[in-house]
Amino acid sequence: MIKRLTVSEEDQKHLVAAQIEPADLADDFFDYARVVINKPWGHEYLVFRNDYTAVWILHIKKGFRTSMHCHPNKKTTLAVLAGIVKCPTLRTEETLVKGQGYLIDKGVFHATEALSDNVVVLETETPTNKKDLVRLHDHYGRQGQGYEGSEFHARFDNSMPHFHKHNERYHHGKRFGDSHVTIVRYPNDYFLSGALPFLDADIACVLKGNFYDSEKKRIIEVGDAMHWSDFKKQSHLECDGESEFLLIKTI
Repeated sequence: MIKRLTVSEEDQKHLVAAQIEPADLADDFFDYARVVINKPWGHEYLVFRNDYTAVWILHIKKGFRTSMHCHPNKKTTLAVLAGIVKCPTLRTEETLVKGQGYLIDKGVFHATEALSDNVVVLETETPTNKKDLVRLHDHYGRQGQGYEGSEFHARFDNSMPHFHKHNERYHHGKRFGDSHVTIVRYPNDYFLSGALPFLDADIACVLKGNFYDSEKKRIIEVGDAMHWSDFKKQSHLECDGESEFLLIKTI
């Protein structure tokens, strides 16, 4: 189950009140592929990045939570790979388990709290700019602060699952928590349609490619997430070129 969170008037009001300078959100183009980012609530690290979307893994300690934050210019997906989390926004609060998640529009304030041990959450970000962050509230005093600097970096442990190796980047499944994650790539619609019957997943995130109906209306775009079976029902859609998907299957 993937639920979409759309921006509200309350989100917009708080973002305006934050009075963030655009320069503070500008991309610094740092290569996060070889570092782990230590957080008060645990840690996160990059597992995949292309020109459009970055994929991160978050390990959140039980009883800890991320800040109430938004991304003014990024669309994000949160998918639970293990454990139980609570996901409050400025309007709602829901509990999610593995196989569930959110597609979060630009500017929606949200947080994630671990209600169990061994919580693992996957996050996609489109575009990939880590500096595009506004913190509204934070249990650890980070409200109003930007993304963590180099003092919070730790050395990347290559034994952790990731998709940075060239020969394992696509079509090689990895286990994260209680879920199996694979990134697939197809050069055109012909190869994608041929592969669809053989791909089994619960959640799909579009990492590259936009999909159009017969009237050239964009139906699915980069950064979108959905139940994989829902995407397969729309096999009539045409992609504007090469496509890449992140597929999640719970174990």
